[in-house]
Amino acid sequence: MSEERSVIERLAAYVSTESFGRLPEATLDAARRAILDTLGVMLAGSREETAVRARTLLAAPVIARATPALLSRLFRPARPDGQGAAFHASVARSSTAIGVAVALAVALLSLGALGLVVIAVGLLAALAVAGLLARLLGGVTGDVLGAAVEVSELTVLLTVSAWTFTGR
Repeated sequence: MSEERSVIERLAAYVSTESFGRLPEATLDAARRAILDTLGVMLAGSREETAVRARTLLAAPVIARATPALLSRLFRPARPDGQGAAFHASVARSSTAIGVAVALAVALLSLGALGLVVIAVGLLAALAVAGLLARLLGGVTGDVLGAAVEVSELTVLLTVSAWTFTGR
């Protein structure tokens, strides 16, 4: 067997022993320009329609996954031994606030002012579905919480689609 190291092993050895202080100034300047160029392209492209879609695909599930904790605080479980009751018992009040705060932060950071619109619409849609089903079933079940997540996510996606289609 050969004692010769592979390309990956040689590269790893080089990278692990190199330091910024030993790099030529021209190399550091080129790296800085490349980083600034990348950031500039990212900022310029962030206003493109495709970028809005990508940011929406980040925000929609985050908003939707914040709804079960909120709903478990607003509605009682339908059965004492069901998944809705188990989920309700496992969610601390602080978790609900943290979940909604994270969803709000992601919505605002990814979509700006539109984030406020979509989080409101998404949460209201989840509340409407959960309220209707809780009335019909005598409370929320695990399936009601799951349905609220799906309705919320779909509502967010449709809201952003309509918003961008109308050119707002």
